[in-house]
Amino acid sequence: MVDKSYNKFMCLDRHVLSMFKTQISMMLEMHRNVTSFFCYFDYQEFKNLPAITIVIPVTGRVNHLKQSVTCLKNQVIKNGLESKVNIIVSEMGMQNEHESFCDKIGVSYVFTQAGMFSKSMAMNQAARMQPSESFIFYDVDLVTEDRWLLKCLERLESQKKKGSTCWIAQPIPQRKLYYVNGEISGKIFTGQNKLSDFEKSQHMVQPSWYEGKL
Repeated sequence: MVDKSYNKFMCLDRHVLSMFKTQISMMLEMHRNVTSFFCYFDYQEFKNLPAITIVIPVTGRVNHLKQSVTCLKNQVIKNGLESKVNIIVSEMGMQNEHESFCDKIGVSYVFTQAGMFSKSMAMNQAARMQPSESFIFYDVDLVTEDRWLLKCLERLESQKKKGSTCWIAQPIPQRKLYYVNGEISGKIFTGQNKLSDFEKSQHMVQPSWYEGKL
């Protein structure tokens, strides 16, 4: 007699395998239909490269993108970082919703037409477009404090002085990610408030950090 839980597991297993098969087929089809921007840069030929290029992959999420990019752009302007920081939005979808906004606010933009969003492909498309000393791959639903970009640049400079040519940038000694609750998040991404309007005690600290797992 076959245990009922085993039958349930087998049904679930077939469902998961079928889902994976469908997703893989969709991804392969997308890769066949998407034109990648294959570029080769001889970095020795380039001068005055941006120290950091921030790549933001996106599909939809208009309010998130506006708040996220505005936050970064304000830091660039406030601290005179135009020659050091490049921001590029990589949109992937059926229509280019964000091109006019990017032109208006003054950030780079690349559009990849596809019926399915692939975050990694969107990031790669943007990174291929422009050479840079380093890249930060940035989620569209992030907003940062006013000195975040300066801290990133300080960390890069300190790594260079140590002779390091390859690193993962982390602008603070420990990884402290704060998740904003639903109410505050809504106010931030609709433009009602800035992150600085709220006390840090109102944020929910990432559990893995305070548990000592990072």
